[in-house]
Amino acid sequence: LNEQALRRPNVQVPFSKPPALPTSCRNAYHKLIADCSKRGKMDEASFWLTLMKATPPSLPDDCCYNLLISGHARHGQEDKAAAWLEEMQAVNLTPDVASYTALISGCAGQGALTDATKWLSEMSAARLQPNLATHNAIMTSCARQSDNRRAELWLHKLWDRSLSPDTISFNAVISSCCRVGRLAKAEGWLQKMSEEHCSPDVASYTALIDGYARRGKSEEAVKWLENMHVARIQPDLGAWTAGCKVDEI
Repeated sequence: LNEQALRRPNVQVPFSKPPALPTSCRNAYHKLIADCSKRGKMDEASFWLTLMKATPPSLPDDCCYNLLISGHARHGQEDKAAAWLEEMQAVNLTPDVASYTALISGCAGQGALTDATKWLSEMSAARLQPNLATHNAIMTSCARQSDNRRAELWLHKLWDRSLSPDTISFNAVISSCCRVGRLAKAEGWLQKMSEEHCSPDVASYTALIDGYARRGKSEEAVKWLENMHVARIQPDLGAWTAGCKVDEI
Protein backbone atom coordinates (compact mmCIF):
# COMPACT_ATOMS: atom_id res chain seq x y z
CA LEU A 1 0.00 0.00 0.00
CA ASN A 2 1.49 3.32 -1.09
CA GLU A 3 1.80 5.53 1.97
CA GLN A 4 1.27 8.62 -0.15
CA ALA A 5 -2.16 7.27 -1.10
CA LEU A 6 -3.15 7.36 2.54
CA ARG A 7 -2.42 11.03 2.89
CA ARG A 8 -5.16 13.60 3.04
CA PRO A 9 -3.99 17.18 2.33
CA ASN A 10 -2.31 18.67 5.42
CA VAL A 11 -2.50 15.33 7.25
CA GLN A 12 0.79 13.83 8.43
CA VAL A 13 0.86 10.03 8.66
CA PRO A 14 1.94 9.39 12.27
CA PHE A 15 3.69 6.09 11.48
CA SER A 16 6.47 5.11 9.06
CA LYS A 17 4.46 1.97 8.33
CA PRO A 18 0.71 1.54 9.04
CA PRO A 19 0.15 -0.88 11.93
CA ALA A 20 -1.37 -4.22 11.05
CA LEU A 21 -5.06 -4.14 11.93
CA PRO A 22 -7.89 -6.39 10.81
CA THR A 23 -9.56 -4.17 8.23
CA SER A 24 -12.95 -5.78 8.89
CA CYS A 25 -12.89 -4.68 12.52
CA ARG A 26 -14.76 -1.38 12.26
CA ASN A 27 -15.12 -1.07 16.02
CA ALA A 28 -11.34 -1.00 16.38
CA TYR A 29 -11.19 1.96 14.01
CA HIS A 30 -14.01 3.67 15.90
CA LYS A 31 -12.01 3.41 19.13
CA LEU A 32 -8.81 4.67 17.50
CA ILE A 33 -10.52 7.66 15.89
CA ALA A 34 -12.42 8.45 19.10
CA ASP A 35 -9.25 8.29 21.20
CA CYS A 36 -7.29 10.54 18.83
CA SER A 37 -10.17 13.03 18.68
CA LYS A 38 -10.49 13.11 22.46
CA ARG A 39 -6.77 13.90 22.80
CA GLY A 40 -6.92 16.57 20.12
CA LYS A 41 -4.76 14.52 17.74
CA MET A 42 -6.95 15.30 14.78
CA ASP A 43 -4.29 14.57 12.13
CA GLU A 44 -3.97 11.05 13.53
CA ALA A 45 -7.75 10.65 13.67
CA SER A 46 -7.91 11.70 10.00
CA PHE A 47 -5.20 9.20 9.14
CA TRP A 48 -7.21 6.29 10.53
CA LEU A 49 -10.28 7.23 8.50
CA THR A 50 -8.13 7.62 5.38
CA LEU A 51 -6.62 4.20 6.04
CA MET A 52 -10.13 2.73 6.27
CA LYS A 53 -10.98 4.16 2.87
CA ALA A 54 -7.85 2.63 1.37
CA THR A 55 -8.30 -0.83 2.88
CA PRO A 56 -11.82 -2.21 2.31
CA PRO A 57 -14.04 -3.92 3.32
CA SER A 58 -14.05 -1.80 6.52
CA LEU A 59 -15.07 1.44 4.83
CA PRO A 60 -15.83 4.47 7.05
CA ASP A 61 -19.38 4.74 8.32
CA ASP A 62 -21.36 7.66 9.73
CA CYS A 63 -19.90 7.07 13.21
CA CYS A 64 -16.34 7.58 11.91
CA TYR A 65 -17.25 10.85 10.21
CA ASN A 66 -19.22 12.08 13.22
CA LEU A 67 -16.21 11.49 15.46
CA LEU A 68 -14.05 13.63 13.20
CA ILE A 69 -16.71 16.32 12.86
CA SER A 70 -17.13 16.42 16.64
CA GLY A 71 -13.40 16.45 17.31
CA HIS A 72 -12.60 19.31 14.94
CA ALA A 73 -15.62 21.32 16.08
CA ARG A 74 -14.75 20.81 19.75
CA HIS A 75 -11.25 22.16 19.13
CA GLY A 76 -12.50 25.26 17.33
CA GLN A 77 -11.80 23.98 13.80
CA GLU A 78 -15.20 24.60 12.25
CA ASP A 79 -13.89 24.69 8.66
CA LYS A 80 -12.34 21.22 8.97
CA ALA A 81 -15.45 19.88 10.67
CA ALA A 82 -17.59 21.26 7.84
CA ALA A 83 -15.21 19.71 5.26
CA TRP A 84 -15.75 16.27 6.79
CA LEU A 85 -19.51 16.84 6.73
CA GLU A 86 -19.27 17.59 3.02
CA GLU A 87 -17.12 14.51 2.38
CA MET A 88 -19.62 12.43 4.30
CA GLN A 89 -22.31 13.53 1.87
CA ALA A 90 -19.97 12.97 -1.10
CA VAL A 91 -19.58 9.28 -0.21
CA ASN A 92 -23.37 8.86 0.01
CA LEU A 93 -23.60 8.90 3.80
CA THR A 94 -26.37 11.04 5.24
CA PRO A 95 -25.43 13.43 8.06
CA ASP A 96 -27.75 12.84 10.99
CA VAL A 97 -28.73 14.70 14.16
CA ALA A 98 -25.41 13.73 15.77
CA SER A 99 -23.45 15.18 12.83
CA TYR A 100 -25.09 18.59 13.03
CA THR A 101 -25.23 18.63 16.82
CA ALA A 102 -21.47 18.07 16.92
CA LEU A 103 -20.93 21.14 14.73
CA ILE A 104 -23.43 23.23 16.67
CA SER A 105 -21.94 22.19 20.02
CA GLY A 106 -18.43 22.95 18.83
CA CYS A 107 -19.33 26.42 17.58
CA ALA A 108 -21.39 27.18 20.68
CA GLY A 109 -18.58 25.99 22.94
CA GLN A 110 -16.24 28.48 21.24
CA GLY A 111 -18.79 31.26 21.76
CA ALA A 112 -19.58 31.44 18.04
CA LEU A 113 -23.35 31.63 18.41
CA THR A 114 -23.86 33.05 14.93
CA ASP A 115 -22.14 30.02 13.39
CA ALA A 116 -24.02 27.67 15.73
CA THR A 117 -27.39 29.07 14.64
CA LYS A 118 -26.27 28.89 10.99
CA TRP A 119 -25.70 25.14 11.35
CA LEU A 120 -29.00 24.84 13.19
CA SER A 121 -30.67 26.33 10.10
CA GLU A 122 -28.80 23.83 7.91
CA MET A 123 -30.03 21.07 10.20
CA SER A 124 -33.62 22.21 9.84
CA ALA A 125 -33.19 22.46 6.07
CA ALA A 126 -32.13 18.81 6.12
CA ARG A 127 -35.44 18.07 7.88
CA LEU A 128 -33.71 16.97 11.06
CA GLN A 129 -35.18 17.81 14.46
CA PRO A 130 -32.77 19.42 16.95
CA ASN A 131 -32.51 17.34 20.11
CA LEU A 132 -31.91 18.18 23.76
CA ALA A 133 -28.12 18.22 23.35
CA THR A 134 -28.43 20.73 20.50
CA HIS A 135 -30.48 23.14 22.61
CA ASN A 136 -28.28 22.68 25.68
CA ALA A 137 -25.16 23.58 23.72
CA ILE A 138 -26.69 26.85 22.56
CA MET A 139 -28.17 27.71 25.97
CA THR A 140 -24.87 27.04 27.73
CA SER A 141 -23.10 29.32 25.27
CA CYS A 142 -25.72 32.03 25.88
CA ALA A 143 -25.13 31.73 29.62
CA ARG A 144 -21.37 32.13 29.22
CA GLN A 145 -22.00 35.30 27.24
CA SER A 146 -24.48 36.59 29.87
CA ASP A 147 -27.22 36.54 27.24
CA ASN A 148 -30.16 35.80 29.52
CA ARG A 149 -32.84 36.70 27.00
CA ARG A 150 -31.62 34.20 24.42
CA ALA A 151 -31.00 31.48 27.01
CA GLU A 152 -34.62 31.71 28.14
CA LEU A 153 -35.81 31.85 24.53
CA TRP A 154 -34.06 28.56 23.76
CA LEU A 155 -35.49 26.94 26.87
CA HIS A 156 -38.98 27.82 25.67
CA LYS A 157 -38.10 26.41 22.24
CA LEU A 158 -37.42 23.10 23.98
CA TRP A 159 -40.97 23.02 25.28
CA ASP A 160 -42.33 24.19 21.92
CA ARG A 161 -40.68 21.14 20.34
CA SER A 162 -42.12 18.84 23.01
CA LEU A 163 -38.70 18.19 24.49
CA SER A 164 -38.11 17.97 28.24
CA PRO A 165 -35.30 20.14 29.65
CA ASP A 166 -32.77 18.53 31.95
CA THR A 167 -30.48 19.85 34.68
CA ILE A 168 -28.04 21.26 32.12
CA SER A 169 -30.87 23.20 30.44
CA PHE A 170 -32.06 24.81 33.67
CA ASN A 171 -28.55 25.48 34.93
CA ALA A 172 -27.77 27.44 31.77
CA VAL A 173 -30.81 29.66 32.29
CA ILE A 174 -30.18 30.06 36.04
CA SER A 175 -26.56 30.99 35.38
CA SER A 176 -27.53 33.51 32.71
CA CYS A 177 -30.00 35.15 35.12
CA CYS A 178 -27.41 35.38 37.88
CA ARG A 179 -24.80 36.87 35.58
CA VAL A 180 -27.07 39.81 34.75
CA GLY A 181 -28.42 40.28 38.28
CA ARG A 182 -31.87 38.76 37.75
CA LEU A 183 -31.56 36.79 40.96
CA ALA A 184 -35.26 36.55 41.82
CA LYS A 185 -35.84 35.21 38.31
CA ALA A 186 -33.05 32.67 38.84
CA GLU A 187 -34.75 31.48 42.04
CA GLY A 188 -37.97 31.10 40.07
CA TRP A 189 -36.22 28.91 37.53
CA LEU A 190 -34.77 26.79 40.32
CA GLN A 191 -38.30 26.25 41.59
CA LYS A 192 -39.49 25.45 38.07
CA MET A 193 -36.64 22.99 37.79
CA SER A 194 -38.01 20.98 40.72
CA GLU A 195 -41.52 21.14 39.28
CA GLU A 196 -40.15 19.61 36.07
CA HIS A 197 -38.66 16.76 38.11
CA CYS A 198 -35.08 17.89 37.48
CA SER A 199 -32.81 17.72 40.50
CA PRO A 200 -30.75 20.86 41.17
CA ASP A 201 -27.05 20.10 41.46
CA VAL A 202 -23.97 21.86 42.78
CA ALA A 203 -23.88 24.18 39.74
CA SER A 204 -27.49 25.28 40.33
CA TYR A 205 -26.77 26.45 43.86
CA THR A 206 -23.31 27.83 43.10
CA ALA A 207 -24.75 30.16 40.48
CA LEU A 208 -27.11 31.69 43.06
CA ILE A 209 -24.48 31.87 45.81
CA ASP A 210 -22.08 33.61 43.45
CA GLY A 211 -24.76 35.91 42.05
CA TYR A 212 -25.80 37.20 45.47
CA ALA A 213 -22.23 37.42 46.79
CA ARG A 214 -21.10 39.50 43.81
CA ARG A 215 -23.86 41.99 44.51
CA GLY A 216 -23.07 42.33 48.20
CA LYS A 217 -26.14 40.43 49.39
CA SER A 218 -24.42 38.27 51.98
CA GLU A 219 -27.55 37.05 53.78
CA GLU A 220 -29.06 35.66 50.60
CA ALA A 221 -25.74 34.08 49.58
CA VAL A 222 -25.43 32.36 52.97
CA LYS A 223 -29.05 31.22 52.74
CA TRP A 224 -28.38 29.43 49.46
CA LEU A 225 -25.22 27.88 50.84
CA GLU A 226 -27.31 26.55 53.73
CA ASN A 227 -29.99 25.36 51.30
CA MET A 228 -27.29 23.48 49.48
CA HIS A 229 -26.35 21.64 52.67
CA VAL A 230 -30.01 20.93 53.43
CA ALA A 231 -30.35 19.38 49.97
CA ARG A 232 -27.36 17.18 50.89
CA ILE A 233 -25.31 18.48 48.00
CA GLN A 234 -21.59 18.62 48.71
CA PRO A 235 -20.13 22.03 47.74
CA ASP A 236 -17.27 21.85 45.28
CA LEU A 237 -14.40 24.29 44.80
CA GLY A 238 -16.61 26.66 42.82
CA ALA A 239 -19.22 26.78 45.58
CA TRP A 240 -16.59 27.41 48.27
CA THR A 241 -14.98 30.11 46.14
CA ALA A 242 -18.36 31.79 45.73
CA GLY A 243 -18.94 31.45 49.48
CA CYS A 244 -15.58 33.08 50.22
CA LYS A 245 -16.82 36.22 48.47
CA VAL A 246 -19.38 36.55 51.25
CA ASP A 247 -16.55 36.94 53.77
CA GLU A 248 -15.10 39.71 51.64
CA ILE A 249 -18.31 41.75 51.76
